[in-house]
Amino acid sequence: MTASILTLAILAASSVLQLRVIEAAPKSPAPSGARAWEWSSTLDVAGCPAEPPILPQDSAHALDATLLVRAGEGVGSAVLISDDGFALTAAHVAKGRERVDVVRHDGTSARAEVVRVNRAQDVALLRVEHDGPTACLRLGEGEATLGADVFVLGSPAGEELSFSVAKGIVSGYRTFDGLSFVQLDASLNPGNSGGPAVTATGFVIGIASWKVSHVAMEGLAFAVPAPVALRALGVQIADVSDVDWQDKRGQIGAGKATPRAGGDAPTPKSKGEFDVAQIRRTHARRGLIGAGASLAGTGALLIASTYLAYRVNRSSPAPDEGRWKVQRGINVAGWTLAIGGAVGIVAGLAIPKRTKRQRRNVALSPTGNGLALSGEF
Repeated sequence: MTASILTLAILAASSVLQLRVIEAAPKSPAPSGARAWEWSSTLDVAGCPAEPPILPQDSAHALDATLLVRAGEGVGSAVLISDDGFALTAAHVAKGRERVDVVRHDGTSARAEVVRVNRAQDVALLRVEHDGPTACLRLGEGEATLGADVFVLGSPAGEELSFSVAKGIVSGYRTFDGLSFVQLDASLNPGNSGGPAVTATGFVIGIASWKVSHVAMEGLAFAVPAPVALRALGVQIADVSDVDWQDKRGQIGAGKATPRAGGDAPTPKSKGEFDVAQIRRTHARRGLIGAGASLAGTGALLIASTYLAYRVNRSSPAPDEGRWKVQRGINVAGWTLAIGGAVGIVAGLAIPKRTKRQRRNVALSPTGNGLALSGEF
């Protein structure tokens, strides 16, 4: 038993643990003639007149306002925020295109114009072709209550699982390198990007953007808060939408990118993977030292108890040889545990606490290649 415990602990110490940020597949080049300029004025978008649905009871209504987005071979999600076809999605879902294809909840397809893009904040505004008023969802105006229920709508893993609903809670509001996000613990997968994070009262509080995928981390998904998305795109909610929206198109932040959950199946690159074996080494160090101390302590108690029993047994007028054999076996087991525990302690102390190049302080920083994890573990 002792050998098995030590073997497992040493194997754990030698393992390599990696942190990956699920990101989109490599961006397809923008089509020839693609526009790239900054807008100079605010764009008015009509507010959604529909009553907010109550989730999960009215999930079907909320899904009617959700879109599946096709951009080349990639698939993402979007949410209609007005009944005249304006929708929000993630910038990396649009992939630098001027137009994308969308599929509604009822299965009908349409073309959508990419109106505005802010790549740094990872949000984009679409204008979907429509014949009449469309289903839509209202945007939340402030921060949601921490711990409140939230529902992420979209197409995880592509079209096969389109128009799915995942439930979680609002975990917090974060700022990375000047970029704002709302942290969720709802399941977020490639294809969810651009989809809405909706409260139980039916208001969109965020646009799904990216997640952290790691064997030792769960529930780290991030969305762009709705008010931040509007500011980042220069959009304001009004009574009616600007009729000259085509003249107010543009994009900013072309040289930046945030980590992303991806419209496609993830294609991690070497730069998007971070070796954090130090975490495993630290756990193995603590485990070996703790287990070793426990084993050594138990062994010491057994040795002490058998020693006392031996003294009592030897001093009696009629020593019980059978009892002495049992005590001798326990004594051998005690020494085995004590020696094994000492080996475990020495092995744990031999594992370095940290690498020389490791930085102090823990930080998660979005970069063009993903989420960089640095610090002392």
